[in-house]
Amino acid sequence: VLLVDDDGDVRRSLADQLALLGARVETAGDGAAALAALRRRRPDLLLVDYAMPGMTGADLAREARRLWPGLPVVFA
Repeated sequence: VLLVDDDGDVRRSLADQLALLGARVETAGDGAAALAALRRRRPDLLLVDYAMPGMTGADLAREARRLWPGLPVVFA
């Protein structure tokens, strides 16, 4: 799971919860870092905060789907 949230506390909490469920989690604090991670590999799921400064979750999802068509995206 690639988890993207600009709030560090929220990002850590969600990552911990996902890890407890058995997910391997990579985190990013903004859209640019998430795109860099997406260029390295395709995650099974993109979990993204919708309201982020600079690049919104919708913008990121659009770019992610250009890189990886059909990538599942969940907005938080």
